[in-house]
Amino acid sequence: MKEFELKYGCNPNQKPAKIYMKDGSERPVTVLNGRPGYINFLDALNSWQLVKELKEATGLPSAASFKHVSPAGAAVGIELSETDRQIYFVAPDAELSPIACAYIRARGADRLCSYGDWAALSDVCDAATAAYLKDEVSDGIIAPGYTEEALRILKTKKKGNYNVVQIDPDYVPAAQECKDVFGVTFEQGHNNFTIDEKLLQNLDHAEVHPVELGLLCKERAGHRCRRRTAEPYPLHAPRRAEGRQLAAAAAPEGAGSAVCRRYPPSGPG
Repeated sequence: MKEFELKYGCNPNQKPAKIYMKDGSERPVTVLNGRPGYINFLDALNSWQLVKELKEATGLPSAASFKHVSPAGAAVGIELSETDRQIYFVAPDAELSPIACAYIRARGADRLCSYGDWAALSDVCDAATAAYLKDEVSDGIIAPGYTEEALRILKTKKKGNYNVVQIDPDYVPAAQECKDVFGVTFEQGHNNFTIDEKLLQNLDHAEVHPVELGLLCKERAGHRCRRRTAEPYPLHAPRRAEGRQLAAAAAPEGAGSAVCRRYPPSGPG
């Protein structure tokens, strides 16, 4: 089918709702289980872009945990140490694949925000990943494929209603993308920016400026790079002058002028 009918849009009153391809082609996503909603698909498609690009940039299996169209965490498939397993609540004897480690790390980046997340995998979802997901509160998952055992496990979640979406890994979006806001159409070129080692070349080493809760010292000849903590800058008027003095006192030699520029003299008001 070229169209997929959604239960509703962003809100229950926004009906009818559906997803489809403007050019009439087949959808690159297939629903294997459940009935994803409008926000679910936004999470799925945005999270897939992240893990796809992350794997292209690192060459490692990648995963992401999305919530409300924002990443709660993203990670690559590096083996978990014994300490990592304790941190991420993984059994010491649990067998983990690289893609399972990637998702566990991604979800563990912020477990509170990942509660009820949408999972995204750059690689085929295997039984190890599905077994970990089975006991976590999650709304759905998107991946380029699923093993039979993984699909069987995932279909037992949420009384059989867990959302499982498969995406064509070879799908390439149109060069131009459009979005309607209040009846007005916006159009722009798709973001094809490449993330690679070239981004780390010719970096500008700008001066580090002091901030309210700390001063970061830049390395100087004969001195080690270190961090000095300044007192919080008082925001209420009567103590502004004292706040500037505290910040200046904690600043390293030569940084006082930066503090003064950041906090110019002011009156009681």
